[in-house]
Amino acid sequence: RPAEIRPAEIRPAEIRPYLEKKTVLIIGGTGYGKSFIANQLVGRDVFESNDLSGSVTQSCTRASGDDLELGAEFKVVDTIGLFQKSNTKPPPPPVYDILKGFTSLVDKGVHAIVVVLPGGRCQEDSLNTLEAIETFFGPNVWAHSIVVYNKESRTPSEIWRDTQVKRLAQFMDKWKCQGADLCSVRDARDGGPGRTLASDVLELKRSILRRRGLYTPEMFHQARKDLQKMMEQAMRDMEPKYLVALADLTGLWRSDWPAAMERLNKELQGAETSMQEYNDKRAEYLENQAHHCNRVNQVAVFSALSGTGL
Repeated sequence: RPAEIRPAEIRPAEIRPYLEKKTVLIIGGTGYGKSFIANQLVGRDVFESNDLSGSVTQSCTRASGDDLELGAEFKVVDTIGLFQKSNTKPPPPPVYDILKGFTSLVDKGVHAIVVVLPGGRCQEDSLNTLEAIETFFGPNVWAHSIVVYNKESRTPSEIWRDTQVKRLAQFMDKWKCQGADLCSVRDARDGGPGRTLASDVLELKRSILRRRGLYTPEMFHQARKDLQKMMEQAMRDMEPKYLVALADLTGLWRSDWPAAMERLNKELQGAETSMQEYNDKRAEYLENQAHHCNRVNQVAVFSALSGTGL
């Protein structure tokens, strides 16, 4: 009769080749707790994190951790926070240039993109972060995503029912249509019966193991190309005077815009209209051009994060 093998006698190095391997990309806004979630997945404090609102991670970093009970190895890539502010001189590279570094840290792609949001009611910066993620990774990114509410007391089912914020409800519709998962991870300091941090992390790991398919570096690069084409088309669709308004919104600049501004100034000087009346007309135009609104928003987000003009 073969000798019984006890769990304590199993060496991780011996079974590691047989573990199911999952590569995970962690993304989210600055101070949302991405590195905290990454540490939970690998099972130890590898990624630097804190409870402050500033960004600690300044580049894409990678670490691995085994979960023998689940029979899995998680390869986790932590990323820089979106919309981070920095006073360093010289200023850091644009977020896009840092974010694309993940493509060199994965082999064929990632099995799951874990999108970390802060717990509590949805705020404007969280919605802007979701817009930025679509901008960088493409509109079909949610087919590969798990949305994680960090330090959240509500259960996933309770979050799904929270449709009071229209923009968030629109994102939730995309998550459902594309098959994204939603998890919540409670604060480790919260006591009481029921859910625990460990049980929430276990559910997140199981959700990762259920993911099929890969988000590849080629998809990331193609999303960049598609966005540039979209922005160029948006520029062509707009009248010159409203390109000036868009430049004011986004900080973008084109060589032909100074001429457009000069024409606009002459128009204002020669017309019997006040600046307030002009601004009202401009606002009315932008409101009537509803089909441009999403494009303008994407241009603004892309410009702010990538530092790339047209």
